[in-house]
Amino acid sequence: MHPERQLEVLEQCPAAKLVALDTMRDFIVSHRATLQQLLQRSDLLFANEAELRALLPTAPADSIQAAREALMRWQLQAVILKLGARGALAVFASSEVHSPPFPGPAVVDPTGAGDALAGGLLGRLAQLRRHDDVAITLALTDGSAAARQAISAFGVDGLLESCG
Repeated sequence: MHPERQLEVLEQCPAAKLVALDTMRDFIVSHRATLQQLLQRSDLLFANEAELRALLPTAPADSIQAAREALMRWQLQAVILKLGARGALAVFASSEVHSPPFPGPAVVDPTGAGDALAGGLLGRLAQLRRHDDVAITLALTDGSAAARQAISAFGVDGLLESCG
């Protein structure tokens, strides 16, 4: 969703208990100011390494250190690094947790894996009714499992197969 629309939605939810942001590299370049406003109001940032570098062009080359810089700059609770075939990594102020990729059949369509990771993680946090670091660590596994299902077929078929 366009960053300006995201900000409009967020302004309609002043009592939001948890705000997660997942952006695209194109918006990082074209709408940086609006994205900065969103980041300042977010708790979690989902980003792949290229998106993180685009957000923080002067950050250290090490992805964990770059994520920690993002944590401090925008006062985030966690950065969830989407690592593709290497899984995902939750980076907190003083620790990080790696979730390796789930085993499964060959990758059919990687489109939407990051969205499935975010959706699975946030869905689990909603079930847990909390979002502390331990809960995020637990939910990361669910997010990784959802990402694995998403890439097992074209479109949403992999996710739908896991429901039925």
